[in-house]
Formats: sequence, C-alpha cells, structure tokens
Amino acid sequence: MAVEGGRFLSTGCLTQAFNPWPRKGRGFNHRIGDQMKRMLLMLAAAGSMVMAGGVGAADAGADLAKAKGCLNCHAVAEKKVGPAYKDVAAKYKGNKDAAATLTAKLKDGKGHMKVAASDAELKTLVQWALSAK
Repeated sequence: MAVEGGRFLSTGCLTQAFNPWPRKGRGFNHRIGDQMKRMLLMLAAAGSMVMAGGVGAADAGADLAKAKGCLNCHAVAEKKVGPAYKDVAAKYKGNKDAAATLTAKLKDGKGHMKVAASDAELKTLVQWALSAK
C-alpha cells in the first residue's frame, strides 16, 4: 500500500470497496445509491407479480364457476334462482368458518345442490364467492 497525495492506493478489492477516496469512478456513496435502485426495482417487480397473481386467481374463480354451471343459478351482483355472490359474501363476512361451511354445503349437497368438483376446485370457488363485492 502506498500513499499518494493523501490517498491510500491499494490493489485489494476489499480495501477499494471501502475506500473513502476512490481513484476512479463515482465513489462509495454512488454504489449505495445503485444498490438502493436495484432493491426498489426488485420490490416493484415483486409487487406487480403479487398483484397479477391476485387478478389471475379472480379470473380462475370466475372461469371455474362458469365451467361448473354455478352461473346458471347465481350471478355476482343480482339474485337469480340462487342468491347473488355479493350477498353470500356479505352474509358470511367476519365468519372465520365461512369457507369450511360453504365447502361442506357444496360437497355434501346440504342446502345446495351437490357440486361435482375436487376439493381444490371447491376451495377456489368458495374463496372467489366470498371475495365478491
């Protein structure tokens, strides 16, 4: 290590990473700024993926309800033969057992016609119905 004009000169990468007087480049503070920008970009990308996942889940629930024939008797906003999904969501709002109760009704056919669907499909349908606004 040599001293030139009040600056320490070194070829070691560890020393240069924490060198307050860099010989070349924009300095240590700029590297921190670059890291912050990268972190913000990663967080923004992760947030957009989460938002897109939520939209995809809503689409999956609506598509599944259509495929299973639920929309023949129910609608999201108005009553048909059966209650509107927004009314079902309002009725069960705050009920921690709502998903289990509705899944059992659909699976066993108690108070509702029996739905031919797997447990995963029933869970998707119930979550979608309970999220209706």
